[in-house]
Amino acid sequence: MCWEFIWSNSFKKQYKKKEKIKQGVIKEKLKELAASKNPLSLGEKKKNLNFYALDLNYSDRIAYDIESSEPKVIKLIKVCSHKTVYGKD
Repeated sequence: MCWEFIWSNSFKKQYKKKEKIKQGVIKEKLKELAASKNPLSLGEKKKNLNFYALDLNYSDRIAYDIESSEPKVIKLIKVCSHKTVYGKD
């Protein structure tokens, strides 16, 4: 199984601002998502949010969702801190 990605503009900008080491961690997590049978099971859906969040490390998250209009497509929404994803500490 292999999923494809749609990178939102926010995700692209946030990714480019990350250090090279963090970009490497992000790439590894994206490979894990792409190879998963069910990418939604890797992340955590919080109440009142329309996306899933996958932990990168203690403070950073990848926010993503499945594109229902296209088969096997994951929309990458954000790659940012816990506070930015959830709106709180």
